[in-house]
Amino acid sequence: FRLAAYTYGPLLGLFAFGILTRRKTNPRVLPVLAVVAPVLSFVVAVVAPQLLGGYRFGHDILFVNATFMFLGLAFFSQKK
Repeated sequence: FRLAAYTYGPLLGLFAFGILTRRKTNPRVLPVLAVVAPVLSFVVAVVAPQLLGGYRFGHDILFVNATFMFLGLAFFSQKK
């Protein structure tokens, strides 16, 4: 199930972005963000125990992953 958290994160972020905003996304950036968000999430999951006093991400990494995707889309999108 941990692998599912990394694969569904970008989908959840993209879905939330589409529902919550009216901004237009750049289609060229979507695949790149869909790869970068899980990689960043993995880095956060590896570094978190040292920085957060031993806290280890479980399935909640899904929300971190979705947040990275959402923020990336917000950064690379334009108003309609």
